[in-house]
Amino acid sequence: TTLFRSIEVTAQAEGAKETEVRARVSGILLKRLYEEGQRVKEGQPLFQIDPEPYKIALEEWQARSKQTAREAARLKGLFAQQAVSRKEFDDATSANEVAQASLKTAQLNLKWTTVTAPMSGVTGRAQRSEGNLITTASDGSLLTSIYQVDPIWVRFGLSASDTSRLPGGRLDASLPTSVEIFTPDGKLYPRKGKINFLST
Repeated sequence: TTLFRSIEVTAQAEGAKETEVRARVSGILLKRLYEEGQRVKEGQPLFQIDPEPYKIALEEWQARSKQTAREAARLKGLFAQQAVSRKEFDDATSANEVAQASLKTAQLNLKWTTVTAPMSGVTGRAQRSEGNLITTASDGSLLTSIYQVDPIWVRFGLSASDTSRLPGGRLDASLPTSVEIFTPDGKLYPRKGKINFLST
């Protein structure tokens, strides 16, 4: 019986995890803040969407929320003295709650004009250029992708003739198998891999 020694196959390396970077607010893309293909850290700014409309909206909601808070507090005192109806007090309280919620939304929208990396990894090609209108529709919000490269997956397929050379004529992930990777320039990658998934 001939002992199986090795099979050489062409493989494709890919990040263990791929995450799409999408805009959460619409606006004009002012700047790309990273170099395509570079490593980035989680939370690192990648894109800047024009923040000015969101700054204005935030200022408006800051003013409105102060006004509704004052009105709710004023009517609370008057309601305690029975100088206003329950409906007037409830309406003022509800208006204040809506204004405070809208203020939080405006704060979030302004924060989201700076699009940050959702995880650490290697960045892909930018899908939009400076000056483009970015929308929150699924086809208009994709800005780039980030690929986690530690660990890295290597996908490969085996032909029928390759498989016939294996013990039992098939690859068994439960058996100890050494996987070595050679880079395109023929150099041996310094770390060995292991088979962790089989699919037919």
